[in-house]
Amino acid sequence: MNNIISNVGWFGFFAAFAYFIYYDNFAGKTSVDYNMNFRYLCAAAAALVLAGYVLKFLGNTFKVGKGRCKVCGKKIGKTETYCFDHLTQVVTQGQEKSRGIAKQK
Repeated sequence: MNNIISNVGWFGFFAAFAYFIYYDNFAGKTSVDYNMNFRYLCAAAAALVLAGYVLKFLGNTFKVGKGRCKVCGKKIGKTETYCFDHLTQVVTQGQEKSRGIAKQK
């Protein structure tokens, strides 16, 4: 996700410069304040690039989406949350909880 945000930001820079070059050619013929719009586009693109890198840093710091088990840190598939041993443990705990709730009713 963070790569997508950064890539959109870099594309925003490209689009802002293309916008500036396009309207610079028509500087006397249009009433658009293209300098101010260019600044806004660059600021938005910079914010997106910065947000992408911050998310990348936070993901590495908190080991989010790194393909490791939450309990033991064992390498697993990127879309997984727990390794097989801990997954079965979590599932049995959830089943025991649901049985306990069903018994109380």
